[in-house]
Amino acid sequence: LDSYTIDITCQNCQRKTPKSGGWMKTHKQFNCRCGTRVDYFSGSKVKGEIIKLDQAAKRLESNIKAFNKSK
Repeated sequence: LDSYTIDITCQNCQRKTPKSGGWMKTHKQFNCRCGTRVDYFSGSKVKGEIIKLDQAAKRLESNIKAFNKSK
């Protein structure tokens, strides 16, 4: 999921800026090209959803490894 890209929409100009899941896990905000500071974790569920997706991806990877070992 770290390489998966998510478009974040600026609340001021509506410009969509692509950011990777890995980048989003280590940053809480960025400055849009219009100059607006976009704080995408403030008052949203984005961070929690990214964490859930990351955990699900890790479980899937673990299950795939276990499946391959059982062959």
